[in-house]
Amino acid sequence: MPWFLAVPARHAPVFLAALMSASLAYAQDKEKSGAAEARAPQAFLGALKIAATPPRLLKEDDDRALFDCRRESINGWFRRHGWFNHANDFTRVSVIADPATGRIIGYVALSAAQIERAFPPKPQQRNRPDPAPALLLGQLAVDKEIRRQGHASDLMAYELRAALRASEIVGGMGVITYPLDDNLRGFYAGWGFQDLPFDPRRAMIVRMAELRRYFG
Repeated sequence: MPWFLAVPARHAPVFLAALMSASLAYAQDKEKSGAAEARAPQAFLGALKIAATPPRLLKEDDDRALFDCRRESINGWFRRHGWFNHANDFTRVSVIADPATGRIIGYVALSAAQIERAFPPKPQQRNRPDPAPALLLGQLAVDKEIRRQGHASDLMAYELRAALRASEIVGGMGVITYPLDDNLRGFYAGWGFQDLPFDPRRAMIVRMAELRRYFG
């Protein structure tokens, strides 16, 4: 199974167009303001502590070869598949870069997805479509040289806001992700993600209703 979940073909173009529109709108807003809004609770604020460009969409001529987050699977996907997936509308990849050199220092990937009705807690399974539409936060990583300086939080805030904007155009239950280890599960939990208790792949989800409360 690929790292992203399949979506009905009739839905994917509209969903990905909404993602691109939301990503561009957020990047433009951030470039104008120079900082994320301070309306969300502290745990949901993304703050840059060293210089970096605002998040923007990946470009074909971006040099991906030097990116290294110390996880070879994440590095390899970005280097070998990032542009192909982005250019072919499978995934929307956004990056931040060193403003002095242009070197990519972080990236995040978002795509359309679906959730089996049997995966959420029992009380949340009733009167739900099967499967339910969602967004997948498939990758989020920063370069090893700039870890623990706020960049991961900035990318997370950017992507959750982009997902929330996309949900105004195309419906989705929430944003799901598949953390690679327990440390990452803790990071996502700090942003409101909760376990899907009956998913064998141990996905986590933050619902659009919660994002509206935090960022709306």
